[in-house]
Amino acid sequence: MMRHEFSELRQWFVVAMVISFALSTGCGVEAWKAKTYPVSGSIQINGVVPENAYVYLRPLNQPVDIAESMPFAIVQPDGTFEFMTYDADDGVPPGQYALCIMWKVDNSRPNSPDQLAGRYASVENALTEITIEERANVLDPIELTGEKLVSAPKASKTPGLPEGIALD
Repeated sequence: MMRHEFSELRQWFVVAMVISFALSTGCGVEAWKAKTYPVSGSIQINGVVPENAYVYLRPLNQPVDIAESMPFAIVQPDGTFEFMTYDADDGVPPGQYALCIMWKVDNSRPNSPDQLAGRYASVENALTEITIEERANVLDPIELTGEKLVSAPKASKTPGLPEGIALD
């Protein structure tokens, strides 16, 4: 009987040691998050601020973290943006990234077209490549000129129907 109690005590000791080790080494809920550094910038397209445009970074060499997070920012009315990866304005993990942008005609509509027609929306067609360093990073101002923009679809003359379709 003494041997059974010793075996059970040893099992509890091993479990306690594993839990203690996990907690002391940072295996908590947020241990998977990478360290981030502030990243900010500004943008204009054809001399206009692309308010509410999405500016996002795609990692070039390896994922940002095990969740493959994608740092992004939303352009403010003054043309500035500050990147976040996990929380508002927390920044971006160091590394090399493709800087992409998408400027929807109407952000309230999920299927709204990109005013830039997807020209800068992928790694292959990125606006530029940037390196985020282990410090505060301020990107050079982005000024796109001569961009042909996609406009909002024309409204139908009959409410609720696509253009060109009418009820008689």
